[in-house]
Amino acid sequence: MKNIVIIIYEGCWAMSVFSVSDFVRIVTILEELLGKQASFSITMASANGKSIKSSSNYNIQPDCALVDITSADLIVIPPMEGPQLNSTDNNQPRISDWLKTYINNKTPILSLTTGVDILAATHLLNNKLLCSHWAFISLLKRKYPLNKFTAHESFLFDKHIYTTGSLDGTLDALLNYLAQEKGDQFAQICASHLLATQPNKMPPLLFKHRNHTDNAILVVQDWLDSNYQTDINIEVLARKFGFSERNLKRRFVLATKLPPNRYLQKVRVDKAKKLLISTTLNIKEIAYQVGYENDSFFNRIFKGSTGMTLGQWRKSTQEI
Repeated sequence: MKNIVIIIYEGCWAMSVFSVSDFVRIVTILEELLGKQASFSITMASANGKSIKSSSNYNIQPDCALVDITSADLIVIPPMEGPQLNSTDNNQPRISDWLKTYINNKTPILSLTTGVDILAATHLLNNKLLCSHWAFISLLKRKYPLNKFTAHESFLFDKHIYTTGSLDGTLDALLNYLAQEKGDQFAQICASHLLATQPNKMPPLLFKHRNHTDNAILVVQDWLDSNYQTDINIEVLARKFGFSERNLKRRFVLATKLPPNRYLQKVRVDKAKKLLISTTLNIKEIAYQVGYENDSFFNRIFKGSTGMTLGQWRKSTQEI
């Protein structure tokens, strides 16, 4: 069983602490429903093992002190209030010192928005691009001039370090970690249960293609994610967002590692996965829903991406 360690400290946001623990609880419930053993456990740890007061003044009781942790497969650093970035909490340097061993051991670490302050204080990540909430980038750059910071609407991942730039980024990063550990199909099932919206409006799980900081291309990707049913003409798309066709293709490939038409195909495949899980639509209906009138053609695209036809993929998720 993988141990997810959530570090709690004075002034951290309780909402983020419990959103992570609730995510793991939902994963565990789904595993139980599927007749599987639980894959993850949660350990909450404070610097000294004592309870802390969250930013909203609620007491959170840890399971142990950091020194009592014997194994960690993912370490989560929740965010703090913005003003706390300018204060000195005696426990935060202890947390940063504790993290150094895990950074050197390449343990996955997930820092949520302003929690990156504790991560940067280790001074071991000077060559990594770290993201945080846009409102605090200038402050963080002044505080840690040797680090590289950027804003991001979701999260960035550099080898074993996740950093988020938004509240939504927490869920995105956790789903990405889940996909790495449990596979795409289980992550898709989890996403379908987590997101309280219609399946065709759920964001695609294409995180590795959004792991960049070209904001203009992220805007194009957002539009494609929402308008995937449209018959996309690259020349018209480029003009819509103020690019030349050549420049859009160049920038898009540089940022996402895919040309725009291939990215759109991946979005449509991802949307089809969610419809296969959460609806009883037949294959022809699903193909039409994601923008293809020829279901045989889409089935070939889907199989080229997943190694299975749509029908086979639906059946395999029922057997997980």
